[in-house]
Amino acid sequence: MIALSYLSGGLMFLLVPLVSPSMTLLLVVNLLFTFLKEPPFIAPIVSDIVSRGSRGKATSLNGYGYLVSEFITFGVIIKLTSDMSVLTQYSICTGVFILAFFIFLIVLKDPDHIEDQRVLPQPSLSERIVNVKVLIRSSISAIKNNSILALTYIAGPAVRVGYEINTTFLLLWIIGFIEDCTIKNETEAKSIFANIHLFNMLAAIFVLHPVGHVMDTMHPSLSIPMVFSVRLMALVSVFFLNAPDDWSSYLVFTLIGLSNTSCNIGVDSLFNKNLPQDCRGVLNGYYNTLGNFLKIGFVLFSGYLYDTVSHTAPLFFVIIIDSFIILLILSLKACGKFENNVHASPGKLRGPKLRKVSSRKEINEKFAINNEGTV
Repeated sequence: MIALSYLSGGLMFLLVPLVSPSMTLLLVVNLLFTFLKEPPFIAPIVSDIVSRGSRGKATSLNGYGYLVSEFITFGVIIKLTSDMSVLTQYSICTGVFILAFFIFLIVLKDPDHIEDQRVLPQPSLSERIVNVKVLIRSSISAIKNNSILALTYIAGPAVRVGYEINTTFLLLWIIGFIEDCTIKNETEAKSIFANIHLFNMLAAIFVLHPVGHVMDTMHPSLSIPMVFSVRLMALVSVFFLNAPDDWSSYLVFTLIGLSNTSCNIGVDSLFNKNLPQDCRGVLNGYYNTLGNFLKIGFVLFSGYLYDTVSHTAPLFFVIIIDSFIILLILSLKACGKFENNVHASPGKLRGPKLRKVSSRKEINEKFAINNEGTV
């Protein structure tokens, strides 16, 4: 499923320059691409194989994969294809997706795979419908009964909004300086944009793992407001920048990028620590789907603000969001919600032991015993 996600997502990516004259078709392709690339994110791999006390560090290690993609995109692909047509650029990116498809198709294996695996009986359609209803009820109940888990569904989309500021609207912010002749043209703007992302990438190499360690050891009611506050101050600093190619601009947007990464590690690790065992896949699906739809809504609304108000107007919206998240977490802490939730606390967790999930081998053996002597 993960390999097919890369193949289908890459094919949708190739359609972007072909349908770009039509805004409606472009939006449809973007939605399909967003949907098709979700399986790798929805799979609850971290919550399945990593202990709760180490999920912050595990989330930070995932960030190194993101850094590799940033390096390939801004350090290699953009610089090598800058003089090519848009269709050629997107075709090369699609080739990268297809290469990833074959790599994952070969590398990804079922950890419980056995050669003599028996075929388990498949549930009927009515049983599948009942199972889906039970999962939906369980997931909704888990969110209602765990205020910390509900918090992550608000803070998670806020993190993704911050990434849009450091990608889409960073480039628009830089292009806005062409009007007053601070920079010459869009080519120079794209060069500055790529250089800022390379600075972000180099700085993140030294920050990711320490941030993950902090998120595992410091109480989330302190660590998460702290990183959101850093991002808030960095966003406010943008209003005092006079030129996009100045050292202060590189410093501020690098700080925004690092705080985005830190917020992502903190919120994702808190989310993974609070996932119940019985419906973690469904909750992962809710988490990523909600984040993607709210991110699209933010991009549309902020684009309107950019066109009708000013090229810094989208920053006001994110500043309001960050302020709300900080106040919400402090309010939950004041109400004792973090202290009542053992999964939100760092260190050795106390509480009821989780039911051990049977491996595929154990299920096969039980199936063989139950059906022994039957035809």
